[in-house]
Amino acid sequence: MAPELRGYRAEDLPALVALQQACEPEHPLSADDWRYLDSVPDPRAKSGRLVLDDGHALVGYVSYTQLSMIYDPGRFAFTGGVAPGARGRGLGRRLYHALVEALAPHAPRNLSLGCWEQQRAGLDWLAALGYRECLRETESSLELADFDPAAHAQRWADAERAGFRLCSLAALGDTPARRRLAHDEFLAGQLALAMMRERVRKS
Repeated sequence: MAPELRGYRAEDLPALVALQQACEPEHPLSADDWRYLDSVPDPRAKSGRLVLDDGHALVGYVSYTQLSMIYDPGRFAFTGGVAPGARGRGLGRRLYHALVEALAPHAPRNLSLGCWEQQRAGLDWLAALGYRECLRETESSLELADFDPAAHAQRWADAERAGFRLCSLAALGDTPARRRLAHDEFLAGQLALAMMRERVRKS
């Protein structure tokens, strides 16, 4: 029996967490992560999520949203996944067609998403749908226990002379709105970098 395609419900959160972690074990999201991602303060932004439910668990999902810092009524970003044990049955294509149908009333002109490089099958699947790579990011992390701020004192001093103020999120006031602003500013910087790379490539 084919899984039921339906809208996401709040009580699906634990099942969504388990599904995403099965799809992307190297980059697991917690329930708190999902709550944060679903907090969209921009009233213009349209967002939604569809799931595939086989009666025992969620076996697939697709989410769409709009990013406030590059808001355009026709620009959407989406993400999704199909449980490893349920792949090869056309469920991903079913979700994608449902996504396109859900977005049709909004006349989308641009659909984008991110995909981890190690997900080779996913990249091939997206290429078959006509998607192409337009930006590649390098993942990095900082081990705070090994970080020596004194080694960067000169760089910090140079930044302050240039008019920047360096402080912690706690000093600014750690609120959901502040976190969203910091996230949006980071993505806006990434977008500016991507546009600069595009101009350089075409020149």
